[in-house]
Amino acid sequence: MFKYDIHVHSSGTSHCGHSTAREMVDAALNSGFSGFVLTNHFYNGNTLLDRKSPWEDFVEVYANEYFDAKEYGEQKGIKVFFGIEEMYDVGKEVLVYGITPEQLINCKNYKSLSGIERLEFFKSTGATLIHAHPFRERAYIPNPDQLPDMKYFDGIECYNHFNQPEENVKAFIFARNINTIMTSGCDVHNAEHFGNAGLAFNEPINSIEQMIEKMKSGEYTLIHPSNR
Repeated sequence: MFKYDIHVHSSGTSHCGHSTAREMVDAALNSGFSGFVLTNHFYNGNTLLDRKSPWEDFVEVYANEYFDAKEYGEQKGIKVFFGIEEMYDVGKEVLVYGITPEQLINCKNYKSLSGIERLEFFKSTGATLIHAHPFRERAYIPNPDQLPDMKYFDGIECYNHFNQPEENVKAFIFARNINTIMTSGCDVHNAEHFGNAGLAFNEPINSIEQMIEKMKSGEYTLIHPSNR
């Protein structure tokens, strides 16, 4: 099996990150993973970057964290793919797979978009949208039991390593009942936690497009504590 974590943060652009993107590459290698998707917090999330900078500069600095990790990963035999985690409502976040830095740069009015308009923009690019850690109960998240509007989402993160077990159970039941894509991600911010979640495939994944295709066809296994 070839294992990939699809929810990873790093300290270069995520304010909550504790390990560098290169340290995440080393952690993937040491954990027996074949790669990961770098999903740092974007413009409206817990970003470390200067929101006052010109839009093109903001996206370029954000993307450079990925490009550096990708290059280092190639040296180590670890695949690194581009993704983002973005806020679309108070405390509610989406994982976006298949979008490119160029598509982000070309959205010149991104800073002025509402949360729903952000989701609509992501969908317009052909990206795949997964609701991150639904039903998470935290002080900063109002209405944690509010059901995601699946008009905008292609799937649900059913296992998040830092959710409480009952939160993950709610996510799994919701996703199963509506027959949508189910994912697992560590939401890792510190390299020492790498390897606790992700997706396992029967063949190596060489592009984010290939990964999305496998996710949509169900050709993968969820990695979580009971089956690691």
